[in-house]
Amino acid sequence: MTNKKAINLSSLAVIGEELKQTLQKAQEAWLAFDVDMNNSTQLKSMLHALGQINGAFKMTEMHGASALIEDLEALGKLLLDNENKRSSAAKATVSNALALLPKYLKLVLASSTAAPVLLIPIRNEVRSTAGLPRLPEQHYSNVTIDPQFTREDYDSNAEFDQPAVVATGKRLRQMYQTGLIGVLRETNPAPHLMLMQRACVRLHGQIKAGAAGDYWWLSTAVLESLSTEQLELTYSRRRWLSTVDKAFRVFLQDPAAAYYNRASDLDLTEMLYLISLVAQPGPLCSDVRALVALQNDDENERELAQSRRFLYSAEQALDADRVARIAEEMAQAKEILELASSAHGCDVTGLQSLKDRLNTISEIMQDAGGNTIKERLQAQQVQLSTWIDAGETIDHESLLATADLLLLVESILASDDKNALNSAQMDSMLSHSQLANAELAVIKEAQAGINLAKRAITSYVESEFDPVHMGNVTVTLNSVRGGLAVLNLVRASSVANRCIQFIESTLKKDRSSDGSLLDTLADALISLEYYLSQVEIRKDTDEGVLDVADDSLAAIGFPA
Repeated sequence: MTNKKAINLSSLAVIGEELKQTLQKAQEAWLAFDVDMNNSTQLKSMLHALGQINGAFKMTEMHGASALIEDLEALGKLLLDNENKRSSAAKATVSNALALLPKYLKLVLASSTAAPVLLIPIRNEVRSTAGLPRLPEQHYSNVTIDPQFTREDYDSNAEFDQPAVVATGKRLRQMYQTGLIGVLRETNPAPHLMLMQRACVRLHGQIKAGAAGDYWWLSTAVLESLSTEQLELTYSRRRWLSTVDKAFRVFLQDPAAAYYNRASDLDLTEMLYLISLVAQPGPLCSDVRALVALQNDDENERELAQSRRFLYSAEQALDADRVARIAEEMAQAKEILELASSAHGCDVTGLQSLKDRLNTISEIMQDAGGNTIKERLQAQQVQLSTWIDAGETIDHESLLATADLLLLVESILASDDKNALNSAQMDSMLSHSQLANAELAVIKEAQAGINLAKRAITSYVESEFDPVHMGNVTVTLNSVRGGLAVLNLVRASSVANRCIQFIESTLKKDRSSDGSLLDTLADALISLEYYLSQVEIRKDTDEGVLDVADDSLAAIGFPA
């Protein structure tokens, strides 16, 4: 299967220059209409130019670009006939599409092939504005679902334990939704995606014998690839994450019907297409590709992501360059402060060098729109200038404010929103930076302890419940509990304590159903681990994410 399409290079060579000029005419007509939205003549001129461009794209067999032009024509006619549709969003959509076409043409000429899949994001933007249905990501793909393929764990004769699955399913949906909210809110999606993957893995484990197992089997593989960044988390894939939540809801509304019915071919094909793009598949993804015999030698996600960045994120390289320049200046400033600390002071030469570093950083931050941090950097430069003019050696303690300011810059660079931080937010961030090192060490230790406990539980189950694997788990978790108590994370500490109580109770009673019970315990530990990953970023994280842990422990007899 491939998304790459051959084009008529000879025809493109002949009409290439004329095509570029016509594209420019369309852009100029649109810009004129954008200035005066009452001047429909310019809109008609753009539509005329689009008709010529569409003919050229068809001649050169660039069918994806031709389809985009047709979408634009549909939107243009809508704007022509309905003045009330001429919104700022519609104007931005047309402008984006017209700006992207020359870049796409350049990409096609460089590779001698067309990749129409790259145009699906902008086509969907145009189509949504024009009131047309969105296209699935696999629209140009030849991937199909084999109606004969059967998973090894499928068993049409297996009984469906509906009450047990529903009870667990509600908790697993809550786990999935917690992760989904995190993906939508946070800049680092990996921990949230792993939590969502856990929810799907657990549900699939309970219903894998049914026809519904196909959907959840494939969803776990896609989530694995997203969480390991083998698939880029694009807008369309964020939308897909929401459809999985809808699938949870549909399943819980009528479990029996969902269990015995296979998902639509469109839903399954979408996931198979995404899995086919993965260059380095993980275990779950590899299992799918082995059974379904998916192969895609022509392209992979890395190539597509690189092309998407060229088409849709032209400013990204500039941002990366700014960050690299700031990091270089920061490193030099830190070296000066370290020397001052070891020498118990900083002379005029060192102060001047430090001032120069801060000046360069403030200029770069201003270029990036960071006016508030620029003011703080300038204020510190004034203080440094005063010391320089006095010609004195300054003790290293007097430079602590400079060190704090550098910590603040580091925190801002780690933030996704570098341009919108106000003074109050910066004060908060600086305070967080000063406290972070000590608290972070405790959180890291707790996370390591939870990870050890999870591995021990896995070994315990795989060994058919050999108690030797659980020997030190309660000691480890007690250390985790203590660390959380020190950080005053009372509810999290309670979760750890109840995990300890369950393990001690389970080992003493030697229950025969340890496997399913320990799966639920693992849900609680994973929820706790996820909570700590959020505390690591922001200490005042909503404790509601621990609801899954509390519900899981309640399900095995240890409520809050």
